[in-house]
Amino acid sequence: RYIADMAREASRPGWWDSYALTSDHAEFVAAEAEAAVKMVWEPCLVPGLLQLPAYARVVIASGPDVLTPGRVEELVRLRMERQRVLTREEPLRLTAVIEEAVLRRMVGTAALMREQLWHLAEIAHEGPAVIRILPDATGAHPAMRGPFTILRYADPATDHDVMYCETLAGALYAETDEVAERGRRAFAHLETLALPVRESMDLVATYAAGLQ
Repeated sequence: RYIADMAREASRPGWWDSYALTSDHAEFVAAEAEAAVKMVWEPCLVPGLLQLPAYARVVIASGPDVLTPGRVEELVRLRMERQRVLTREEPLRLTAVIEEAVLRRMVGTAALMREQLWHLAEIAHEGPAVIRILPDATGAHPAMRGPFTILRYADPATDHDVMYCETLAGALYAETDEVAERGRRAFAHLETLALPVRESMDLVATYAAGLQ
């Protein structure tokens, strides 16, 4: 699925229309809503589809855009609506590799972070997503340049994987199979380095229990 196709999809009426999103944001929400598989590498924060409202509120309010309290609440609601892809009739198959530093980063209060970490463990236990932690001891790896997302569609013969990177300069999308393949290789390598799911959730629980 090339970027022009995504732009056309985003221009069609969708549940996100009421949120007055930028074209980049609308394109991503539309592409995510249609995807069958999502692979996320996140070294900085809990991925959006796994965030609780309180965690999302702090992240959104922290910038870089200056937003009114009302707009922050609108974008929190948008993020929560996006999470319905995990519970729809044919759920999005989400795999997230999260850097261990994210478990330590104090987003909001200790109580908020503790709740968010237990939420990760609950999601992993219930099965809507595969969540794995990349431990600090990993050292150098091929995805050190920043977070990225790969979206895959139900019919790979007609719909190309989309690689998405969010930056301060705006959203960047892979427009060639070569770039998407680079992202797939990087994610596959991260999966070889990340802790297994059970060990990942043990680590999450350890951090959560340490927050008083």
